[in-house]
Amino acid sequence: MPTRLSFKEALARRDDPPAERPVLSGSPARLRLSMAEPIPQPVTVAQTIRAFGTTLREAHAALDWIAAGHGVPLEVTIPKGRDPVAKFAALGIHAQVLEAEIDVRAIREGLDLTQTEFASRFGLDPATVQSWEQGRTRPDPVAAVLLRVIATNPAAVDAALMP
Repeated sequence: MPTRLSFKEALARRDDPPAERPVLSGSPARLRLSMAEPIPQPVTVAQTIRAFGTTLREAHAALDWIAAGHGVPLEVTIPKGRDPVAKFAALGIHAQVLEAEIDVRAIREGLDLTQTEFASRFGLDPATVQSWEQGRTRPDPVAAVLLRVIATNPAAVDAALMP
């Protein structure tokens, strides 16, 4: 039976630290989860998503998107010896591990461009390109999509950037 908090109790709880993301050891990766039919075991799916290092809120949001028929990308941690694709397949969820690392240097060199030329051609900051190549930072998800498109079809990006 739910009870309501008094004003004093609510104020005391206000300063409680928020729930943190569980800390797992393993490899960081991006998964894309999807399915074409209703989720047969939503609680088990949420627990499985949570077991790969997401917060409960992220697991719930992922379930909502999957239930609506959309694919959902998730940042997860895959512990050694665990296969997320098989784990989700057993629950009727299609899981795809997205390429975790993007070799920006290989993409740039494949186009035979310097860092400055590459940055200028595709509307990127030269310092950012240099930082990616030297491993100081990683491309955010949006930049990673752009880099994948550049790697597969640079002419499409050129056409999109033309005024």
